[in-house]
This record gives sequence, structure tokens and C-alpha cells, in this order.
Amino acid sequence: MKVKILKALAITLSFSLLNTATAFNAQDIHNETCLNCHKDSGANYSHNREFYESRSLGGAKIKNFADLKGQINRCSNYYDSAWFPEEEKEIVKYLNDEYYQFIMNVKVVQASNSY
Repeated sequence: MKVKILKALAITLSFSLLNTATAFNAQDIHNETCLNCHKDSGANYSHNREFYESRSLGGAKIKNFADLKGQINRCSNYYDSAWFPEEEKEIVKYLNDEYYQFIMNVKVVQASNSY
């Protein structure tokens, strides 16, 4: 009997965790969390294409994909967001896809001339 109850609890917990994992929406989290700090004093949010371009061009801090990942990690830690690494990764992916368009995790492989 105890085994059946434990199995039922394990299955319920698995479905609960699965639903939580699939419910994470990076754009919604960005809008709810990041925009709490990154908005102007009025009702309009300053997180638009111009904002991101200003952060990635010229002498800006975010020059590549690794910088973007680092900045999201710093914000997450500073504000104690309690995001899982997978969630942080989704937010980075959303910001990169939507605004920055940095090349992600490219490995350069040098061809060998030996046969």
C-alpha cells in the first residue's frame, strides 16, 4: 500500500515539475522582472531596440554573447531572482534573439591538411 502511495506521489510531483518547467516564458519574465529596473520614470518602458543597441555598440559593456550571459547572471544574483540556470539561459536566449543577435557558442575548428 505504501509503495502505491509513494508511486502516486512521485508521478504527481513529476507532472507538477513538468508543468512548472514548461510554464516559464522568458518574454513574460523579462517584462515582469527586468523592466522593474530598466524603465523610464514614465509609463513607457525603455527596453526597446534602441536601448539594447546602445548597450551593445561602441563602448558599451555588452559586446558579445558571453557578456550578455554574464550581465543576466549578475542581475539575477544581485536581485536574488531565484531563477534556475535553465531559466537564465532562456532569458539570455530571448534577449539575444529579440535584440542583440550575437553569434552563440560557435566553435572554430581548424581543418587538418594531413590525410
